[in-house]
Amino acid sequence: MDFSKDIAPEEWVGRLAAIDVVINAVGIIVEAGGGRFEEVHHRAPAALFAACVKAGVKRVIQISALGADGGDTGYFRTKFAADQALMALPLQWTILMPSLVYGEDGDSSRMFRVLASMPVIPVPSLGNALFQPVHVDDLVESVSACLRADSPTGNCVDLVGAAAVPYRGMIDTYRRAMGFGTALYVTVPAFMMAIAAWASGFIPAAPLNPETWRMLKAGSAGDVAGITELIGRRPKGIAEFIETQDAQRLAAGALKQWLPRVLQFGAAIVAILVVSYLMLRDPV
Repeated sequence: MDFSKDIAPEEWVGRLAAIDVVINAVGIIVEAGGGRFEEVHHRAPAALFAACVKAGVKRVIQISALGADGGDTGYFRTKFAADQALMALPLQWTILMPSLVYGEDGDSSRMFRVLASMPVIPVPSLGNALFQPVHVDDLVESVSACLRADSPTGNCVDLVGAAAVPYRGMIDTYRRAMGFGTALYVTVPAFMMAIAAWASGFIPAAPLNPETWRMLKAGSAGDVAGITELIGRRPKGIAEFIETQDAQRLAAGALKQWLPRVLQFGAAIVAILVVSYLMLRDPV
């Protein structure tokens, strides 16, 4: 299956024989190589959903994105286009709209933990933007709940955690959970972030670009009532993501990402200074 190319229903029908439920979790955060938002998020899923009707698939669970119904980026617009295509079909459907997803091995989660482990942490100026990350276990449990025969269909559900926090609060929560002390937070003005986003937009697959910067400024928070009803309990809050028995291991992993490079750089600077001093004291 290739979501960058399989954009006709005929390419999907044969793959759906004896399938009762389809769960679409395909997504990209930036366009790179052959992966384009229009094909990966919209045209291929729409073809898949249309094929579900022809193949007799009973139910479709679409994992969209929180904010897709009002977002102004290519990521959001194409996610919402697929949502609309699904809603127009005679299928039992549920659209799940997750916020930032925390999973120990997730790229974004790893990046946030690395940031949280640094003694000096840059924080973009985001105004009143709030973030309400959801734990991957709660996302998976939500999908499982949608598979039950008695689960309501034809609805859209925000998948968010129990707590909404500002960006700095999110980083600080991860930092404290890993056992680090107080850090120095340095606010990066919005105009500087915009310039950095524009510049890095010319780097293929760079995670920061003008569109992801707009998404970051918008925040990612929603209504916890939907997921609470779906899984039958309150979802985890961000302070519960990193469990005590995992804290030391995750802290060491975060430091491993940046500390050796800093130490190597520092050692190189010290060596240069020592050699320079010796040469000045005892010129050859």
